[in-house]
Amino acid sequence: MKTGASRPNETITATAIRELEAERRARQKMSPAGRKQHDRERDAPLATIRLGSDPKRAKLFLLKLAMRLQDGEILRSEVRGWLASGLIEIALNPKQAAKTFGLTKPRGRPRTDRAAMTRALLDVEQRIANGTRLNDSKNGSGALTLAASKHGIESETLAREWKSLPRPPRRK
Repeated sequence: MKTGASRPNETITATAIRELEAERRARQKMSPAGRKQHDRERDAPLATIRLGSDPKRAKLFLLKLAMRLQDGEILRSEVRGWLASGLIEIALNPKQAAKTFGLTKPRGRPRTDRAAMTRALLDVEQRIANGTRLNDSKNGSGALTLAASKHGIESETLAREWKSLPRPPRRK
């Protein structure tokens, strides 16, 4: 079964549907305390879905949510609020329906965290002061490369930011 996905890894297969059905049956046999714990764990992906970073997970979550509604389950307040705000957004802006529920990835590249960039630049400065070369092409352990990997930033992005910093005038 395909759910209108644009890429092969975003399809919901018949196997996934069978797994959802099996989970549904297993939940019906659980004790009330077991169901409550299961619901908490099951609703955990909601934070990721809100960011819109994983369309496949969003599709599975919405399928599970639809099955829960069909079974007459009471949804947790966090899930109800998310679903209600999504439905309101769809009513006001129907062209953005897929985006509302995280079914599409955000366009463009993610922005670099400014705080991490500042820490990385300070780290580069400290490494240079300790005698590390800015770029060490022989073994790839230059100050830029080391700071970028430590702070989770692309080394090219850090190098571009380093070059854009104002420098004091050179002494003659």
